[in-house]
Amino acid sequence: MIVPSVALAATQSSPSAIDESQVYEVSNGGQVHAWERAGFTLRTDDTSAPSQVPAPAQVFGQTLGSKETFGSGNNGGDSQTLIQDFGERNALGVHNSGEDVTLAFRPDYATGSEYDKLDGQQNVDIVAARLTPQDGKSVPTDTQAALDLLSDIDKANKNASFEMLKNDIQLNSDGTYSVTERYTPGHYVLFAAVHEGTGFSEKGGDISVTGDVTIVGVEQLSVQENSASVTPPSDPEPGDSLNFNVDSKFSSGNDITHAVAVYNASTFENSRFDLVIDQSEIDSDFDYTTDAELEPSINGVNGVADVEDGLTLNGNDLSDGEVRRPVDASSIVDFLAEEAGTSNPQVNPIEDGGESETEYEQIDASVTAINGANPVADVTVDTFANFSEGKYRYVVVSTLDDDESRISTAAGSIQINNDTDRPRSRPSNNNGGGGVTDNTAAPGTPDPVITTPVQSADGTTTGSALSVDAGQTIVLDVPADTNASDQAPVLEQLNVTSTEDASFVQVSVKPSTEPTDGTPANDRGTTTLGYLNVNTQGFSNPDQSPGSFKFRVSEQRLSELGKAPSNVVMYRYSGGSWNAIETTYLGGNRYRADTPGFSWFAIGTADAEVSVSEASLSSTSADTGESVNVTATLENTGDVAGNVTLTFTANGEEVESRTVSVDAGDTVVETYSFSSSQSGDYDIAVNGVSAGTVSVQGETQSPGSDGNMTQTPRDGDSEGAPLLIIGIVIVALILVGAAAYTLRE
Repeated sequence: MIVPSVALAATQSSPSAIDESQVYEVSNGGQVHAWERAGFTLRTDDTSAPSQVPAPAQVFGQTLGSKETFGSGNNGGDSQTLIQDFGERNALGVHNSGEDVTLAFRPDYATGSEYDKLDGQQNVDIVAARLTPQDGKSVPTDTQAALDLLSDIDKANKNASFEMLKNDIQLNSDGTYSVTERYTPGHYVLFAAVHEGTGFSEKGGDISVTGDVTIVGVEQLSVQENSASVTPPSDPEPGDSLNFNVDSKFSSGNDITHAVAVYNASTFENSRFDLVIDQSEIDSDFDYTTDAELEPSINGVNGVADVEDGLTLNGNDLSDGEVRRPVDASSIVDFLAEEAGTSNPQVNPIEDGGESETEYEQIDASVTAINGANPVADVTVDTFANFSEGKYRYVVVSTLDDDESRISTAAGSIQINNDTDRPRSRPSNNNGGGGVTDNTAAPGTPDPVITTPVQSADGTTTGSALSVDAGQTIVLDVPADTNASDQAPVLEQLNVTSTEDASFVQVSVKPSTEPTDGTPANDRGTTTLGYLNVNTQGFSNPDQSPGSFKFRVSEQRLSELGKAPSNVVMYRYSGGSWNAIETTYLGGNRYRADTPGFSWFAIGTADAEVSVSEASLSSTSADTGESVNVTATLENTGDVAGNVTLTFTANGEEVESRTVSVDAGDTVVETYSFSSSQSGDYDIAVNGVSAGTVSVQGETQSPGSDGNMTQTPRDGDSEGAPLLIIGIVIVALILVGAAAYTLRE
């Protein structure tokens, strides 16, 4: 994925309708320019790629308010997702040679309001540049590095072979466009550009430019020669050395690099990554090391790095090829930035991880890379005995040492469990296509409790187990045709965790449009979309058995209701009333809800209900120029998180406005500083709630350029950072061992 980066160039004229202040010169005699938000708009659809890594649950770009400082955990309301949606949430993927790949231009993913000036834009070229393998040259990892490819057209033709995918097209009325093409193996940089004159032309793989062009979209695409065939280890336990037999499918050669990474899937996929940029520092001197900060919920890696050729990790000598200890996030980023040849931001982990999303996280992950190997090789990845049990994903990357444009990859899943503690699930097959569950228990282990659902005539899905141990989970995968209609929520999976040893257990779930058994209709939220009735037999306390649901909600239905995905919430009927339970948006139209017990459930929509409950002053008197703190208490009594715009006034005149995010059921305290250069009484209020009156005394001072009242401003209404690094790329590099960015040099 091309990651947006800050442009380090002077403003230039633009041949498009975009504001000229957002366009800068790339060069080639001033003919080639770029929009500073080009890194957001162009994306390949990787949802069907043969090798893919699911992205974390939350990946955001943010700007730093003027009153905020790095290191404060700035994961507030000024956020924008950096992962696009293609019917389902996009993954990080590698495509096969000759496979259809859809490239979408989506200007609405650019921050700010300027994107709509591309609606119906004419004279648009879409160009593919296949990079020519060269010693010491790596695949571009950010927007500026990709644009540098076009800094000199003559050099560009030496570094890449070009193809015009579309020439002189017109964007759709909403500014979007998509094109589906097939590619030969290699690493590509894809461009979308608007032009005056002829624009880009291609002949024999060489590109030329006539007139002025402005790059409005940039993306990177990796196309592999073949999918690797991988035989993963069987029945691994924490602390095992995991042997992966890798067949790269390369026909010959013994100079091949194989890299295999293994990581805890749930930790990564439930994590959050924010990239915060100090927008006030965006100019030609912008420096990622001081003006940007990565805020991951994963603050360290616990595992073994076994990499040849004497790499270093934050000053630690790896000449013996191995590091066996936890490594913090800062060290990892320093190491990867050095390997990828990129600048690295500050790192400040945030407490936004884990099941409760209120904790720092350490991910269990290990990586091994070997050089000078044959096309078929065994790669051993070591683990620690303290690795948590559960589902782990593996990622395999093989490259030819003398031609890194030729790659083969695979990705899949294995289950790492202690043999004596819980039933075993077999790892995935050797095609890298994902895990399969074997319901045949290994000798000496209990029967698996992952049950096969059986659909009855009335639409009920039922699963059963002869015995369940305390702590074990029954999983029901619900057949699609069990669900009522396209407009109703679609249940995909139900998990029930037993709190006791039980025998002859049966769990059933049935979707419906109305509750039964004397349960009243859901009276919470704004709209109820459907109900689920869960019955359990064999448990003595089903209302205390925790579990979870995975379900889908029709995007069309939400659109008709005028609701966003964040408005969806699941309710549970317990204690004689309906209560919201934790509901997580997974991207696309998918959700997960966690419940402390089972009964009737409703899926609906709700709105945030945020208001100012109290406002106060730190002092009711001050001298001219002296600051008084104004404190406002906000409460969200709704069932979903939401934003509220706070307006601070003095004598009815607006002094400051800011937008604040408040989680469902939470209380947030906001403070700002008020001062005046003129004496007098000032009635202070926040959203109409009186904080009191400040009496300012002393000699009246000459007002400055901002008038007679001053306050410390915030950038709550800023347009968003023009170009951002995406934290997901850094973390993805952690997990694949930076293999795609050359482990050898």
